[in-house]
Amino acid sequence: MPKLAKEEAVSFDYAGQRERRKHIFDVYSSCHDTLFNEDGDYIGPDKGRYMPPVNYVHMCLPYFAAGNPDAIRKANAVIRKLSLQECHFMPNRSLWLLRDYPHLLDGDVKQKLTDYCREHLDDFTGVDHDFVGVNDNFPCISAYTLMAGSLLFNRPGLYARGAERLHQLKEMLTRRGAASEYSSPTYSLLQLHTLAMLAELTEHDRELHTLILGCEERIWVDYLAHYFLPAGRLAGPYSRSYTETLTRWSSHPGALYVLLGERVQLRGFSGQEWNGHLAVHNHYLLTQDFHCPAYIRDWVASRSYPFAYEATTEYNSSSDKVISVQKLWSDPNSEDGEAEHDEYASGSGTISTYMTEEYSLGVASREWHCGSQTDTFVALYTAQNPIRGRKDVRMIYARYSVNDRLPGQMNEYPELGTRNSPYLFWDQGRKLGVHHERAAMMVYKPRMYARKQASSLRLMLVMPLENGEPEEIWLGDRRVEEMTGESRELCPVYLKDGHTYLAFFPLVPVNHGRQRAVRVERANDYLLLSFYNYEGAPRSFGKKEFALTGNGFVCEIGSRAEYGSFEAFRGIVGQNRIYDEYLSNTHMRDTTVRKSVYTRQGVELACEYSPVSEGIRYMTANGRVIGETKLRVDGLDEAALPFMGGGEKR
Repeated sequence: MPKLAKEEAVSFDYAGQRERRKHIFDVYSSCHDTLFNEDGDYIGPDKGRYMPPVNYVHMCLPYFAAGNPDAIRKANAVIRKLSLQECHFMPNRSLWLLRDYPHLLDGDVKQKLTDYCREHLDDFTGVDHDFVGVNDNFPCISAYTLMAGSLLFNRPGLYARGAERLHQLKEMLTRRGAASEYSSPTYSLLQLHTLAMLAELTEHDRELHTLILGCEERIWVDYLAHYFLPAGRLAGPYSRSYTETLTRWSSHPGALYVLLGERVQLRGFSGQEWNGHLAVHNHYLLTQDFHCPAYIRDWVASRSYPFAYEATTEYNSSSDKVISVQKLWSDPNSEDGEAEHDEYASGSGTISTYMTEEYSLGVASREWHCGSQTDTFVALYTAQNPIRGRKDVRMIYARYSVNDRLPGQMNEYPELGTRNSPYLFWDQGRKLGVHHERAAMMVYKPRMYARKQASSLRLMLVMPLENGEPEEIWLGDRRVEEMTGESRELCPVYLKDGHTYLAFFPLVPVNHGRQRAVRVERANDYLLLSFYNYEGAPRSFGKKEFALTGNGFVCEIGSRAEYGSFEAFRGIVGQNRIYDEYLSNTHMRDTTVRKSVYTRQGVELACEYSPVSEGIRYMTANGRVIGETKLRVDGLDEAALPFMGGGEKR
């Protein structure tokens, strides 16, 4: 562990972290027989489902950290028989074991990992692993791989290359309020864990060590700003998620328990509970001492509501082309599709989150990467107060769906040459978001690769029903029974769920011919609220025609404490005006823009952009231009944070 000054060790609460971690690891390692047999074969709950070999290493890492002799023997047996495939995770984990636990590795296992690392170290020196505004976890992990490999194998050039990469992260956090791969239920904690590893690795290099601590501090601010305490969940928006982390957990309760202890009630987890779901992959993220200063932990524990957060981000160019690593997870035997892969331009955007004691509403103005996994709209809320557990936590997110692809099932994407199991439900739309406190406007269009042989085009609001369902659903002034209903005409959808109320007002979906405009249905244990662009015989669309197939919605969220009755809520938010039109003129030379404006008393959300090129003329919330605030966090002095211009060390 880093030999920091005594006051720093106290600030980071090493003693508390280690005590809480020990409890979790003692319980986890004692259950090793539920995951692996004596020969090192996996026998856990996902047996038979393909998982990359590194996932089995992830399960074993806490065995070494726990020091349980039986679990350590099991871990050696697992690694001994694994095929160490080429990937960016495996060399990192192998070097970690070689540096931190060489005395616990059997001789042949140690040699196997050593040979593997020597073979692959140089794979991590290229620009594919730099901070380029895409997968920030890649360069974090790769920096450690290079620097740990440099120190272990006496290759100083690799250390310098890793340090260069960390300076790229500092430069990004100097330009922007948050990293590119922001508030991800899967990857943000992975970034934090790797930065904690790097802090330990660079204790001898005080300048670089201080830089790393500053980066970790900034990412903790983003991660914990999204932590919605009343529900014990990570609020949105999410740069990148998978179905299970999006809908079931969204944050690692064990990590938050290690960090915060009993100061914050963690729904679904406490130091006295064994949570089998978290046993499979993620406890390795607890193995390092985190460097989250006391003032941040105090800020979380004493959070008051309403609470608001806003930050700028940046992203690099991308397309919908499925790369090999994605194919590995979705279908290792798939072939390339023949879809058109539009290029999505580099740019910058804003993420914002607004919370009360009852709900949170998170919005991203632009998408991360190609956006198929980006949750630019996430409403997370509680249905009761006091909350009685997970059954009182709800969420809604958005997905554009072509040809009736649905959450909770296997979906084929022949245009892309791949398919996804229920763990990943891609968004087939491109979207923009405008947000002001409890109101959000989402502007959508379908992705170009799906324009051929389309039989259904619709935008969905998706609510998992695993933990409960809303009490009332209304289509306009008509209550829906059994969560099933439809309307041939556009109308708002209202939901009452305990003490939380929601309203969804469709923008003006382009109508290519449809049987209904609005639909409410249950499918695969999800509630789906759909606004249709097309239903009918399979047809192919022209490129510009498809790009101008607009959809979207405005969400208003509120509570009994704010509005009184559900009827009063519907009456107040229903007094709105929506303008959503396509415009062109002589000066625009045969190009088209879409102008969308939502107004009601106290709220105005506006956006004008070019759907074909995706250039934005303006986005405003109550007249304020979106994107001009680098970082705004209630309860913190933003200027005092690292790399924000007020000094690099707090």
